[in-house]
Amino acid sequence: MNDLNSALDDIARLREQLAASSRFQGLAPGVVALTGALAVALAAWQTATHESNLFIWVLLAAICGFMSTPG
Repeated sequence: MNDLNSALDDIARLREQLAASSRFQGLAPGVVALTGALAVALAAWQTATHESNLFIWVLLAAICGFMSTPG
């Protein structure tokens, strides 16, 4: 029975470690605000110039994605 309790304790510790490492930490409010501001600026620019280019939006999404990665 001692081996069983030891194994169950090990499994419980592993589950706690996995839960702690996969917990979402959230994004900084500044990054969220900057992402929104860049999107609004890009939309305004595209409206003013009558351009519609999906590549620019994908590029903006990639830039904002890199801004939000922990570093």
